[in-house]
Amino acid sequence: MSTITLSSSLVKKLTSVLAELSSAVDSAATATVAAVPAPKAVKAVVKKVAAAPVAAESDSSRAPRGSVKEAVIAELKAAGKTGVSVTDLAVKLNTKSQNLYTWFNQTGKKIPQIKKSGRGTYRYVGR
Repeated sequence: MSTITLSSSLVKKLTSVLAELSSAVDSAATATVAAVPAPKAVKAVVKKVAAAPVAAESDSSRAPRGSVKEAVIAELKAAGKTGVSVTDLAVKLNTKSQNLYTWFNQTGKKIPQIKKSGRGTYRYVGR
């Protein structure tokens, strides 16, 4: 290895820079430890956040509960014995056809008056 000789002013400067770095690292470590709350405090904060009531957001694009059912049944009654296709129903109700297919498979099957009359076509039998 080769030996490097440094002037005394350069050594003093390096020593002061190292001292500043050392104090900065020490203060950062102390600040980090102080910033981390105790485990009990964390649990209390989590409980407060979990127990806080969620404010009802007013989303104007969301329909009121049950409105899809009422609209679908009204359209199926209006269509009569021939029924109506899901794509036509989607256009009339201004919604995606995939959402209606899902509705018929999830909610529609619970309504005994709604019958499938063909491929992608449903009708309402009853009053």
